[in-house]
Amino acid sequence: MKVSIIVPNWNLKDDCLELLESIKKLDYPRRFIQTIVVDNNSSDGSAKVIREKFPWARVIESKENLGYGGGVNLGVKNTKSDY
Repeated sequence: MKVSIIVPNWNLKDDCLELLESIKKLDYPRRFIQTIVVDNNSSDGSAKVIREKFPWARVIESKENLGYGGGVNLGVKNTKSDY
């Protein structure tokens, strides 16, 4: 992968789904882009719905709310992309 989009999420299921719909429409070859959603221990079912609707997005579930920076850092640790 060349580029990773890392999305930290905490109980914002609808917003995250809308964002992923936008990413899906990007005119950028899928083989160059990876999308990682770091779910910060949401209680709204975000991780499950994202996995069902967007199987191309990787979902990492944290056992605690790491905050924005912690979520991004966890996503970065789980990708090997250049950017």
